[in-house]
Amino acid sequence: MEQQQPIAAPAPASIAAPAASSLLDFMCLMGKLKHLKRTGWVRHNVSAPECIADHMYRMGIMAMLFADSSLNKERMVKLALLSPCPSLPCHGGGGWLAGGWVGGWVTAIVGDITPHCGVTKDEKYRLEHEAMGTIRAMLAGLPAADEFEELWLEYEKGETPEARVVGQIDKFDMYLQAHEYEASQGLDLSEFFRGAETTVQHPEMRQWLAELLARRQQPPSASSPVASAPASTSP
Repeated sequence: MEQQQPIAAPAPASIAAPAASSLLDFMCLMGKLKHLKRTGWVRHNVSAPECIADHMYRMGIMAMLFADSSLNKERMVKLALLSPCPSLPCHGGGGWLAGGWVGGWVTAIVGDITPHCGVTKDEKYRLEHEAMGTIRAMLAGLPAADEFEELWLEYEKGETPEARVVGQIDKFDMYLQAHEYEASQGLDLSEFFRGAETTVQHPEMRQWLAELLARRQQPPSASSPVASAPASTSP
């Protein structure tokens, strides 16, 4: 019986080696978001706080749940996934991601700056803009570079219905996450609910918020999703 020869991997059709190298660097950079804890939860001593990627994931899922046909849900999912992209730490530039692809990661989170960080809105925007410039450099020559920057600017400016709703999704996920921590860890995270009634404007989301606030007034039960959720899962 003739021995089969191993099938050789197809050569990349349009991506040269340097471009593939930059793409892998970018993928690794995005992977850092799976390990970066969100500032607000850390500051409030939450046990095992969520990472930025956790927040982005549920934002994307929430964006898919809208029945409002006037909204472009595909674009909303992209906005939800890419709007926090500049929140990446890198050695250089005083600890902020302002240089190129450099090793030596630190814990500064550019896109997760809270009012307690002592950074002005203009400075936050400047740092994030520099971070986006780094991302563009890593994706140079690819259509994704323009799309990522376009989505980030759309989210920052909040001038489209989709960007405004995703901004509300960002806040609603924070409210929901705060409720989950309150229920599972016995914390008082009332601070995170300030302004919720005025922040959430979309009619569908106002229904979500009303249900969440009603649940928050009830003691967690053993059968609730918060109390019964598994702590971990196999890889």
